[in-house]
Amino acid sequence: MINYPAGNPDSLPSPPETAPRQTTPIPACACLSTLYLTLSNLHAIKSFAFPFCLAPLRSAMNTASEVLHCQECPKEPATAMQNTALMNTLLMAIAERFHKVLAALNAENQKLKAQQRFKTMQLGDLSPETGHLHTGNFDCPGSFSVDLEPDYWLRLARNAAKNEVKPHISKVTLEGLVIGLEDRQKRWHSDPEKAEKASILFGHSLQFTPGREKDYLCLQLTKHVRVLIEALKLD
Repeated sequence: MINYPAGNPDSLPSPPETAPRQTTPIPACACLSTLYLTLSNLHAIKSFAFPFCLAPLRSAMNTASEVLHCQECPKEPATAMQNTALMNTLLMAIAERFHKVLAALNAENQKLKAQQRFKTMQLGDLSPETGHLHTGNFDCPGSFSVDLEPDYWLRLARNAAKNEVKPHISKVTLEGLVIGLEDRQKRWHSDPEKAEKASILFGHSLQFTPGREKDYLCLQLTKHVRVLIEALKLD
């Protein structure tokens, strides 16, 4: 606390000036923090019980789809590179998690066989005409329970996983994201303004040339994701 001398108020010294507060610029988008959080959530998955393990993977892929189409990140080379690098990291992490999903399915299949048990599943009719009849309970009139042989259950579950990985016209899938990322990178490198900014940063032209995909690190990274997807052997 500053003690001022008694007397004429006009003679009192002025309060000391304070330096202007430094404010941190607010990012134009939340892509980077969202990607880091999504990666953290993926690494936190401990159980790969099927089909419950698919929900966090779908959530991660939906996040990746949003980041893929961000209009702010490509405006500057630095944020464009961060977006691309973290997108590839996220896609590889998702692919690695699908490997764990299939490993858990194989382990469950072997356990069911060893115990000579069936896999009991509750199936439902998802026709739009009967959607209003579903209650979400075990006694739902639109569902029924079946006992599946272990190998049949494994084929069914692998097919469900395949639908999350392979390209699909009406949903976000892992390989669909890879295709989208590759197409986006080619567009970015084909944009003269973006290519010029990147060229200044790297000291050489980064204009996209068809047939020379190996010269672009971003496209080489997506190849690693494709290798992980092919190793799932879902075809």
